[in-house]
Amino acid sequence: IVMDAALLLVLCLPAVCAQLLDFVDFSLPTSEAAHRVVSLNCNHSQPTSPHLPIGRICVGPESELNFTLACDSAPDNTYLTVKFDGNETNPDQILVTVLKQNYSGTFSDCTYPNEINLCDMDGACFSPAFEGNQYSTFIVPERLCGSTASGGREALFTLSTGAQRSQTVYRAYTHAQPLFVPPSNESQPAVNRSAPPAHSTGPGPALPQPQQLQEMVDTGFANLLRYQCFGPAWDAVVQQHPAFAVMTGAVVPGGWAALLQAAPDNLTQFQEHWAGRSAGSNNNWFRTYEMLARLHTLVNASKYFQDPELVQRLVLGLDFMRRAQGANGGFDGNKKWLGGPVRLNATGCLEGYGHFGFALGFLLGYPAIAQHNLLHELVDDDCDPHTPKVLRSKAYTDLFVNSRNYFLGSNVTDQNQGHRGHAPNQDVADVVAAVFDNQCVQLLAPSLAIGQKELVTAAKQAIGLLPSALYNQSIYFSPATGVSMEPNGNINGGYSGGYGDITWLLAWLSQGLADKDVHELTRRHIQYFAQYRRPGVCRGKYTNQRFSCLQVESVITWRHNKNPGTVSYRIGADWTVLIDHDPMALRILQQQVADGNVYSLYISNPAETSGPHFPDDLGDLARLAQTFPALVQLPPSPVQLPMSPDAPDFALVDVWPLAFVIKHRGDVVYGAMHWRHGFNTSRPSERDIAAVTLNFICRLHFTTPALDRIANIRMQNSSSHHFGQLSVCEFGSYAVAINQDQAHAHWYQPSAAFAGQQVLELTHHIELTLPRNISVPPFTGLVWKVVSGR
Repeated sequence: IVMDAALLLVLCLPAVCAQLLDFVDFSLPTSEAAHRVVSLNCNHSQPTSPHLPIGRICVGPESELNFTLACDSAPDNTYLTVKFDGNETNPDQILVTVLKQNYSGTFSDCTYPNEINLCDMDGACFSPAFEGNQYSTFIVPERLCGSTASGGREALFTLSTGAQRSQTVYRAYTHAQPLFVPPSNESQPAVNRSAPPAHSTGPGPALPQPQQLQEMVDTGFANLLRYQCFGPAWDAVVQQHPAFAVMTGAVVPGGWAALLQAAPDNLTQFQEHWAGRSAGSNNNWFRTYEMLARLHTLVNASKYFQDPELVQRLVLGLDFMRRAQGANGGFDGNKKWLGGPVRLNATGCLEGYGHFGFALGFLLGYPAIAQHNLLHELVDDDCDPHTPKVLRSKAYTDLFVNSRNYFLGSNVTDQNQGHRGHAPNQDVADVVAAVFDNQCVQLLAPSLAIGQKELVTAAKQAIGLLPSALYNQSIYFSPATGVSMEPNGNINGGYSGGYGDITWLLAWLSQGLADKDVHELTRRHIQYFAQYRRPGVCRGKYTNQRFSCLQVESVITWRHNKNPGTVSYRIGADWTVLIDHDPMALRILQQQVADGNVYSLYISNPAETSGPHFPDDLGDLARLAQTFPALVQLPPSPVQLPMSPDAPDFALVDVWPLAFVIKHRGDVVYGAMHWRHGFNTSRPSERDIAAVTLNFICRLHFTTPALDRIANIRMQNSSSHHFGQLSVCEFGSYAVAINQDQAHAHWYQPSAAFAGQQVLELTHHIELTLPRNISVPPFTGLVWKVVSGR
């Protein structure tokens, strides 16, 4: 083993040397020389916190940091851990350090990147920070460990950046035990877990008054108005170039003026630009039409309330949407114009996020539209000057019938399966859009509306109460807890901190359907997803000031890791709190007010106000502004956030997604087994239980009052190597066993470190001596914590 002699003497305590194999300290030239450190654009940097020495920071996508460390003598028993500073954040860049590409596929068969550490502020309002040391652990593939001349074993490691710069790397270690334990002489700084609310250091004013909130909404809304092809300046364009009249009412993110300057006579190029910016993927910019109606009709504190121009903008926008609609009802054609005069078919599977925006715009604006008799006007619905105009009511009926059928087909037994969401969040959004579309049809042409039964069936398929409509009968998108499994349901999906945060969508689904089963699952989702929301400390996106926030656990997520978690309070409070009176939703809302994070919309940066999710953020803020005066008058919620420091300890196991949460005496553990496993087929039609490939990866986010650990570790061999049966993960003094088999118990044989130990089973609060063979009941998860003998 190659190790600095002086440091080895200090570190070689029994509890440490039992698991620590080797380490390199990037602040010491002697340590770097002993471990043959070679750097390519990874230079020494100043420490980011007072308790840390200098480290290495890699700059540029081609940078590399190479070094050697010892491997364990036993095969497949070596781990690599890298030390970072959790206090290090940079609001201008994505900070990411990943293992070199020769590791790809080792830790995950999924296509998402294998991050060691990630702090991704792209699209997030705030940058959460741990403010202590962070240790990120990965499994070392056996093929990297080779023999040395002295008879030992070592591996050559390469760290590289996946972006423009890495976080500072201070040390790297190899060890044999899955859960890394820092050397006893390695200082762990005192972590400040408290922070003032955002109004003293963050973006919000001192008191979250409704009028101040509405002023922010109005300021953001002004950008949407500026982006719409409407008004005197646009009329002048149409007068000079009459062909552009077909684009009246369209919304062009960032504005239409610059595009016209580049190609003033090219309507096709203008349409293609609109299709690429507004109609692609989840077409969130269609929610502009919801905003037009919402501010006109519901938000009486807005300066735009009852402004007749908004009604005119809304109907011209919906006129345009019918002209732009593809032959099969969708809009996403891989950046191609699909609308009239020669309509083409759309192919997107997550268009519901935008469709429900223009459908909701019509529903909210319908009283004003009807009052002014606007449905009886003649309009161009196909961009063809040679065909007669049609009644606006006919154009809108076609718009909403075709939009609904794009997701559901003419009936649920004749679904356009390729247009339903391929992932749970997508499918829920698509069904929400279909529900709102159908409500529009009920107003315009009741005989063309479909029944409640068909809509409820589609909703239950999207939320896991029935098998998925897209895949075969073995795939469910959500477990009984309601926490959706991204990206492909129970056979290739799990907890997701970003895409799974869909309380606001479920609230709309419950409100639109009024079905007791959908409603009950929505309430369960609120309760269970609350386990993944944890109070923390954040830094402003454009400042380095600290304030309190509520983070969604995002390290064990199956899609798009963020470290240590995205800030989110999205609960659809206008329904979950004011109408359904859910106490946990109320508690989350009141935490948002207490944290001062009501004002979380950035409107000074053009990149923010033209980004793909700006209409979403603005829409959420407008809904909050609409109901805020009533919300803040409610009495305090009687429940606590599960992860509040003074809340009771608990352990939660979600069987289908193989996820677990532990809160025990200061430890907070999030975990996922067979994390990001894949299929042995690339064809969705063949995806079922038999196609699953297992990777035996247990992904952990283990936080104590002193430090933060992110880890990929090996799962234990269980009684079965078949997916859907027993899965086991042992780490430190914890062991978790999950039996997914709904019909049979399976036997768990604890390792020598656990068998015979006195343990506390945390899900049932039972103390026992752990036997050498344990029967895990069908569809059950158990969690043990060693309480003696260690």
